[in-house]
Amino acid sequence: MKKFNHRDFDIETELITTRDGSIRGNLVNWDTVRRFQEEDILESLDIYLPWGEELDLWGYMEFIDQQIFREYPELLTEYKYDGDFSFENMRFSQVAKSIYDISIEFPAREDYGIDNIIDAIFEICEVPKGTMEEEDLPSDLQFWPSFISDEDNDFYISITEHELKVNDFQAKIKKLKDEIIQERDELKKKSMLLTCLILVESLVTSVILDKMPNIDSTNIKDIYHSTW
Repeated sequence: MKKFNHRDFDIETELITTRDGSIRGNLVNWDTVRRFQEEDILESLDIYLPWGEELDLWGYMEFIDQQIFREYPELLTEYKYDGDFSFENMRFSQVAKSIYDISIEFPAREDYGIDNIIDAIFEICEVPKGTMEEEDLPSDLQFWPSFISDEDNDFYISITEHELKVNDFQAKIKKLKDEIIQERDELKKKSMLLTCLILVESLVTSVILDKMPNIDSTNIKDIYHSTW
């Protein structure tokens, strides 16, 4: 059964700032996402809820045969809408002599109790709820994204802790440029672009240190690293 993937949607973030204007990071109100993108979320999960439609017998059988109801049959029975009715005992809007001609009235989205059913489905499919701040958000929704992956950590440390020479800088930038051109994954591209910016910072720091021979460069490096 499918689970929620935030990358399938345009998730709006809010910027969190302190009283002095410093940026703390992003925030996402998942309850707002649930409310305004409910139909799209259900569609992405391959869940079909024909609000307000009349179903024949075959349509009803197709509805209850969806994977989520096969795996979680309690969704058909335990969650009530309109006071007493559940998906298992929906009203007949038309009774015929043959069972093949009966018509079943599917509830409307605004019916009482439907919110509880949707919440239960979203819970099962791992749709986040409430508000989530910077440190708990996926990296691509963060204001300060952690683009550097674990396998790149050694390289990241090397360029932030060691002086960078011009020849090394040119070689590394050229290598990253070639990789960015060939890379299709947008997140990895952002990671490599961030690495380029770090390389530039490291080169500038190295040049400044080389031009200041009478100052203890170790202390300057400590100050530089404390800003990261």
